Order: sequence, then structure tokens, then C-alpha cells
Amino acid sequence: MHYFVHSIISRRRVEVFRKVLNNSTISRTLQTDTSTSPIGLTQEIKQQGPASTLILLRHGQSQWNGPEARFTGWYDIPLTVRGRVEAVSCGQLLRSRGFKANNIDVAFTSELERAHETCELALASMAGAEQETWDSSRIRRDWRLNERHYGAVQGLSKNDPELLAKYGEDVVRGWRRSMTEKPPPLTKNDEMYQPPPAPTTESLQDCQKRAVECFHSAIAPALFDEATDSEKRTVVVVAHSNTIRALMASFDSVPDPLVSKLHVPNSVPILYRFERSTREPVSSRLQSVAGGSHAR
Repeated sequence: MHYFVHSIISRRRVEVFRKVLNNSTISRTLQTDTSTSPIGLTQEIKQQGPASTLILLRHGQSQWNGPEARFTGWYDIPLTVRGRVEAVSCGQLLRSRGFKANNIDVAFTSELERAHETCELALASMAGAEQETWDSSRIRRDWRLNERHYGAVQGLSKNDPELLAKYGEDVVRGWRRSMTEKPPPLTKNDEMYQPPPAPTTESLQDCQKRAVECFHSAIAPALFDEATDSEKRTVVVVAHSNTIRALMASFDSVPDPLVSKLHVPNSVPILYRFERSTREPVSSRLQSVAGGSHAR
């Protein structure tokens, strides 16, 4: 996209950020409620020591999240107003813990707009009144961070009676929770079909494979290699529940049967600190329902 168009979009999102910030009731609630975090975000979150910092963030609430949740997948569904408030509140929380926008070296996000807008709003919020300290040139988009592809069931309700009657509850549950089972694939005649490398359907294992490949080939170099020995790098990744879950499972060596137990709420930052020489997490391992995590 042309730089001028990017600038218009960025300025528009700054205006959205300012309007959303005025919704103080929702903002204060989201800013202080960290109980939904899979491992908790506490007052301890701050930049310290020689380690590189990776902040993982799921996009804010989209129009297909919530009680009537659908298999969203690669459908480019926008954020709700609440989702924008969540993104801004997340940025406020990170800023209050010492993570300002000018300290973020690179931000990665998917090709889907709900993740990209969350990234823009969170960075704008982390900049606060110093909006000149961030710009969209630091955001890198990568399709491998897209949500898991749900094949022919994308767009359908997860509780769709016809879907459950056709395939059975156990099969549909397997698509959602198993590492290896996948929904029926798209065909070339389907509206959502895209040529390779886009998949036609995926298991959670397939999604994990491409997300981890993205980490090693794109995110890790930004986290460890694009720096002098004295630099502390901070990288933000804004993506989706299944791609964030995949990265967490990889970092924490979560066994396959427990991966589905990793809960990734909307716009709750998850922080990892890595030793640059070993590229391994340095935080102590905390117990969780998925067997333990180095995240904060």
C-alpha cells in the first residue's frame, strides 16, 4: 500500500484511539482486570536485565467473537467497539509497566485487519501524548500469523445445529480441540479459496507449524539479531488465539494433549523474556493448567 494511504489509515486510527480512550468506564475495567490472563499479568512486568523481551497479544474482540462465536479463520472480520477499547487499554497497561512505544523495536502482525488494527491502537496507546514516537513503518505483516484456517466451515456458528447434525458433536469438538483433526477443505469454487501458499483447511498442528516457522525465520532475527550486543530488544506480536497458542506451546514445550488448554484472551499481553545467547526463556517456570509456562 502507498505510504500516503498508510499515513491516512494511521492518523484515522489515532483519532479512533482518542475517542475510545474517552470511554473511561470500559477502559478502566479492562485496564485493571488481569484475572483472565492464562498466567497473570502483575506489577512485576517491567523491562529489566539483558534479556530480549517478546510481548504476545491476541487482537481485541471481533464481531464474530462472543456468545454467538463463529469459525472466523481467514475471514477479515473487523473489531467491535469493545475490541478497540481493549486494544487501547492494553497499550495503557503496557505503558504503565514501562513499555512505551518508542521502546518497541518491531511489531509483527497478521494479514488480517482485526490484528493489524489492534497493533496500531495498542502502539498509539503506548505512545500516549508522544504520538511522534511511533509509526506504522515498524509494523511487519506476515500471513503465517493469520488465524487457523477452518476450511469449509469458516463463517459458520460453532454451535450451528445443521453443522452438528451433519458431522456430529464429537467430530466438531475434535476440529476445535484436537491437534491433528481438521474440517473439510475449501474447493476452488468456494468464495474464500485462495491459491497456495494459503491453506484450504488446517489442523491445530498445521497452524502451529507455520506460526513457529514465522518465529524462527522472521521474529527471532528481529528479537536477537537486529541489535548490537549491548541492546535490549523488545518485539510485539499481535495475532490470533491459535497462532499465539502455538507460539506459547513451542516456548513452553507444552505436550500436544494440553495445548488446547492454553487460554488466550483478547488483548491481554503475555510477556516472555529470552536470553539472547541461548535464545531460551529466562523467567522461572510457573505452573498452569497446560503444565507450566515461562510467560508473565
